[in-house]
Amino acid sequence: MKISHGIFSLAIVGCIWGCGSGSPSTDFDALHALYTSPTGTLGSPADVKSATSQFSTSERQGGGLPLGAQSLHPSTAGIRPQDVTVNVSCPGGGSLNETIASSSSTGGQASIDYSNCVYDSGSISDTINGTMSYAEYTSPAMELFSGSLTVTATPPGTTETVNLNFALVDGVMTFSVSVADGTVLVSEDGSWDPTTDTGMLTITDRTATWTCTLDHGKGSCVSPGHAKIVF
Repeated sequence: MKISHGIFSLAIVGCIWGCGSGSPSTDFDALHALYTSPTGTLGSPADVKSATSQFSTSERQGGGLPLGAQSLHPSTAGIRPQDVTVNVSCPGGGSLNETIASSSSTGGQASIDYSNCVYDSGSISDTINGTMSYAEYTSPAMELFSGSLTVTATPPGTTETVNLNFALVDGVMTFSVSVADGTVLVSEDGSWDPTTDTGMLTITDRTATWTCTLDHGKGSCVSPGHAKIVF
């Protein structure tokens, strides 16, 4: 799924995102390195199953809600650096407030506070509260998201906590997941149904980028050198 911004949850990766209660203290430079240089190797069917399972769980737990975030590039967004607050209205009511923590030609960081911010999607509305942080990098280009939000869906009026931990790489939602010897990056490659684990994924490890085709959780991954893992 290619998106500009969205809300998706994923299990916390160590304590890079911050541990304990309250807003996370995020080391975005460490996260940028994590998404730039995966440390693990896709070496076995067990690694593939683990990576694809974590990816599907992350997609199923999240939702495609717009964040109202603007580009952090001052040249394109007209945002001045250093703690400039940008107010963006919530389509269905409530408010959000974006604070630019830093901004430069190579990227920047910001946080968004949501207060009963409502987004409508057909017959369902989502009310968002909480704070999220994000960072944008230009080399390599990606956006990183961190934070914890509560989302109330009406109907039926249920509330879920969404823990943000993902990257948008060239607009594609990407997750860093664990395998036996480190981490790999997983993203959709065309179409993916997280409810049935069916479709195509790209898995990038420290040595190669694998193209994986799955049908209800079973399938194969092929590397550029034609190595193949069947699972």
